[in-house]
Amino acid sequence: MKPCVFIHTNHRQMLGALVSRYSLKRNSTCPDAFDVRLIDTRDQQFMQEREGQLYLRDGEKRPWLNDDLQSFTPLRFMPPELMDYQGRALVIDPDIFAVRDVWELLSRDMEGHALMCRPKSGSKGRRGAYASSVMLLDCAKLRHWRVADQFAEMFTFERDYMDWISLKLEDRSTIGLFEPYWNDFDHLDENTRLLHNTKRKTQPWKTGLPVDYRPADTFRLFHPALPNGP
Repeated sequence: MKPCVFIHTNHRQMLGALVSRYSLKRNSTCPDAFDVRLIDTRDQQFMQEREGQLYLRDGEKRPWLNDDLQSFTPLRFMPPELMDYQGRALVIDPDIFAVRDVWELLSRDMEGHALMCRPKSGSKGRRGAYASSVMLLDCAKLRHWRVADQFAEMFTFERDYMDWISLKLEDRSTIGLFEPYWNDFDHLDENTRLLHNTKRKTQPWKTGLPVDYRPADTFRLFHPALPNGP
């Protein structure tokens, strides 16, 4: 089974996902050594059925909106199932583009870890949060990842989205770290391998268009569940 790069996306970020897929193949010295697949929220019935229902996020309850710009994020945990819990996979956000050869990461020694990533930046990173926007996965070691079931737990308020997406629910001993240049947040230099365009207002395919996402959880001028204020 070939290693596979999975790009999880929705209709709002599909253009970015297609450019990302192109960049991965174009900038690899061995593009035939790995596959690239898109995971689209529109194909996930278990997500569509939850439209408007309340789920737990950062300790608060808010409605799930499939139309949100980043509704695809729970799909970060789907690749092991799609690989039948075998082989090597890499999962990335649709706003991440390869600047160098991704095969260097796909073929690296994981040193026995189930997954590899980098810490989040800023205060979230200092509080122990990991950036799951790029993860290298040993699928055989992630059989406990069952996305539909675990997604449902957010709606019974047993699972907090932020803890899940920040990998705080994983055994820390199973997580290895790779270099920040494999998930380079809005920074491009001679070392960058994967460039992550995290600034949603200035993503090239979004610039000038109406805002179609909810504010960050750390923004408290208005209630986070109410994007237009109270």
